Amino acid sequence: MPQVLLNWLDFGMTPPAAIEQPRSFSSRFPGFYSPHADTPGHLAITPHSDNGTMIVHGQTGHGVDCWRNQAWKAGSVCAIMQDMGLGMMQGGADAGCPDSVCRW
Repeated sequence: MPQVLLNWLDFGMTPPAAIEQPRSFSSRFPGFYSPHADTPGHLAITPHSDNGTMIVHGQTGHGVDCWRNQAWKAGSVCAIMQDMGLGMMQGGADAGCPDSVCRW
């Protein structure tokens, strides 16, 4: 999920913090599978997004849907980061999804 990677690399968040941030999805582009459906002006966001975001997009004519918490459609993200300087690893996974992070 690009939003998680941007939170991690550009904003310096740890993997767990980057994964827990709100996410959004625009389906303006044709889908991969036939019949390649698209829904112009439509935005789906996770429920822990700012309510102001939903209101502003709704007022500008966008259709806004709210995914239920930890919906698989928002992506099921797992990430591990190794800090070579500290000799430590950090990991995170979406809560409520059948994912986990472990080290052996």
